[in-house]
Amino acid sequence: MRDAHPDDTANLVVQPCGSDPVEARDGDDRAAQDIREQQCRRRRGARGGGILPFGIDLNLGCPRECVLNGGYGAFLAERDADAAVSCVSSMRHAIDAYKSRTSGDIVRNGPLLSAKIRLLDKDIDDTIDPVRRLHRAGVDYATVHCRRRRTSMRAPRTWKPGAGSWMHCHEMHWPIILNGRISNYDDARRVMELTNCHAVMAATGYLRDHRKYGPSMHDVDVASLALEYLEYAERYPPPSYLYIQKHMRWIFRNVLQPPTSPVLTSPITPIGASSYGPSWYVRS
Repeated sequence: MRDAHPDDTANLVVQPCGSDPVEARDGDDRAAQDIREQQCRRRRGARGGGILPFGIDLNLGCPRECVLNGGYGAFLAERDADAAVSCVSSMRHAIDAYKSRTSGDIVRNGPLLSAKIRLLDKDIDDTIDPVRRLHRAGVDYATVHCRRRRTSMRAPRTWKPGAGSWMHCHEMHWPIILNGRISNYDDARRVMELTNCHAVMAATGYLRDHRKYGPSMHDVDVASLALEYLEYAERYPPPSYLYIQKHMRWIFRNVLQPPTSPVLTSPITPIGASSYGPSWYVRS
């Protein structure tokens, strides 16, 4: 694993997929070791050695057909919850074992372990018990994408009907993060007030216009946003030019394809938030 920007490793969350507990454990250990060794090589002689990523997140939410054959992502969560829990338990063991054999305050304090999951079955309450099991297996927090595997990313989010369920999770004193078409600051505040969740995750909306997630949100010319992004991409080059290309599509999406217009027929397939990365709005 290559750490493209070691200066920002403390904010990095590594998200693996898998369905085998042994592979999940070994993957966690290798990821932490690889990143820390790269940090140490770059900072030879610095006190404290390398910096570990902020967290490691087990992907139990990917709905794409490409993960079907491997039996992981949302398919693992739906079809073999016991295996998903075993993967989390193995990952927890790997993180704790790595901390115990490695010195330094940075290592002892991280990384966090989390899992991201989609809604299961017919009701939000059906998702609560699996999330509780993940917590007992060792996750420090869980992120719930409030859509089901078969639901389009354009479909309305469904966090509202289960608000009471999320509030009950809050009373259990372990963090729940909700995700699903949270497009701006007002959306974030409404979701947090309604559900009492600890934080929300923003993805595609943040790719379109990150400035809408501030209290003084206002519309900004998309060309200005694109220029701002290109300046950051020059300062922090992504692993491939495709990251820039995909992010630009999101920035100009509403210009090229307004929400009120018919869907365009194009060889360009809408991409997911993974092309650049999500953002979190956390309860103050």
